[in-house]
Amino acid sequence: MNSESEALLRNHGLRVTAIRLSVLNALNRRSFALSQSELEVDLGGSCDRVTLYRTLNTLCEHGLLHRIMDEKGTSRYAPCRDDCGATDWHFHTHLHFFCQHCQETRCLNETEIAIPALKDGFEIHNVQFSASGICGLCKAKDQNPQT
Repeated sequence: MNSESEALLRNHGLRVTAIRLSVLNALNRRSFALSQSELEVDLGGSCDRVTLYRTLNTLCEHGLLHRIMDEKGTSRYAPCRDDCGATDWHFHTHLHFFCQHCQETRCLNETEIAIPALKDGFEIHNVQFSASGICGLCKAKDQNPQT
């Protein structure tokens, strides 16, 4: 996985560093978005909070990660899709789903949402499409409880 992450960093004009690789690898191992505090635990204290914060911002600014605000106002981070290019303002038109049961936020990349055209000089800098409910895994567990 490191070689893929290294290539990704280089393709986005970033130096390859241990913390950048660690963050990308940690997020790519999951099917859900992680908060900074969850990443701190996952990384086992291998970097300080400020370095992690700056790393997350850099990866977002260069189109490698995107930031999702969950229902509690916590920033969560997930990898961008391959077709996401870094621009001054990059946003995603897929649905972010927060499961009220397991508390995980997932990107539903297959659920595209059209952004309306704006008139009168309006310029979009941030778009987030969020929904909440029960994810498929939790719903299946609820319907088939283990005895």
